[in-house]
Amino acid sequence: MKLQKKKIGLFWLASSGLFLTQITIFSPIYLSFIIAFVLMLFYGRRISKLSLVIYFLSFTFCFTLLNSHFSRVLNLAIPFLSCILVYFYLNRSVITLKNINLVIFFPLVLLIFDGVWRFLHPDLTLDVVKLEENGILFQMYKSNSIMYMDSNAVGLQSLFLFSSILYFNARFQKSRFFYCALFLAFVSVCLSLSRSSIICMFLAVVLYFFSIYRRLFVCLFPVLLMIGFYVSYILFDFFLDDLSFQSKFKILHLFFAYIQDSSFYDLIFGSGVGNGENVLGIGAHNFIVILFVELGFFLGFLYSMFILYLFFELRYNSFVLMLPFLIASNSAGTLALPYFFSFVAFAIMIEKKQAYIVE
Repeated sequence: MKLQKKKIGLFWLASSGLFLTQITIFSPIYLSFIIAFVLMLFYGRRISKLSLVIYFLSFTFCFTLLNSHFSRVLNLAIPFLSCILVYFYLNRSVITLKNINLVIFFPLVLLIFDGVWRFLHPDLTLDVVKLEENGILFQMYKSNSIMYMDSNAVGLQSLFLFSSILYFNARFQKSRFFYCALFLAFVSVCLSLSRSSIICMFLAVVLYFFSIYRRLFVCLFPVLLMIGFYVSYILFDFFLDDLSFQSKFKILHLFFAYIQDSSFYDLIFGSGVGNGENVLGIGAHNFIVILFVELGFFLGFLYSMFILYLFFELRYNSFVLMLPFLIASNSAGTLALPYFFSFVAFAIMIEKKQAYIVE
């Protein structure tokens, strides 16, 4: 049974990001979740303290049913329940590095295919002339994803897998498969045309070397900080006239206006999952804005505190695995992140020696 549990756990990790929302309402991830969750209920005998906390968080999210579609609330609950699945199936397991890389490699194939599909099938329903005049013609290759409504979400997932490859292989001798998977993740991020994900991918590389050569980076920190500020200034000046970049500030402006004009009830309990665009009048491609507009400040606070808890549990490794993703998420507003919570939960188990990776 222990061997079977490990296989199911790896199966869940591999399928935790298999969304095909633009093809079918029942993406492969839902079938995988149902199978893994039902088997856990059938075989499970003990519930950990962490499980109780996640059950509580998932229960509180049921309040969003008042203003949301059930499917949207399910997308919100699955990421938290994913942590329980990972803990149940992979606790005290010993997994080879090859299997972990294969688990990461599997969704990368779909992400690469999504990128190729978007470039071969541009969205010609958009005003191509206007896009070209505004210098954002590349947008026609972003809105026709088969996985998500926008390729920014594809870039975000690809970025996280890129960081995961760096994290899980950090302590081992680098193989050809490592470089192959890393290259595929790099290509997938670039094909997404998500500039925030591309920038944060390079940040992940810097943080990866920081985790290996900590003393050197501590000595060079003032220089690196100055370089960081200079690069940020250059990028800000470069994107200043970009309409997509300007929309990020428009979203923040609308968010503050929402806070001023909304009732106390809406501020505390939110507008409902999936209603952010209707409330703000624009697609809120910002994780923080989506969090507090749709969930409200009560559930938004619980959600953010849980992420903060995971961040501190992972300690300094969170900078490689989580920080680039969290920064880039402010350009791709989505709360359905089962792959993120699943891999982070597994990484924490490794750090706490509740699971092991061997060559």
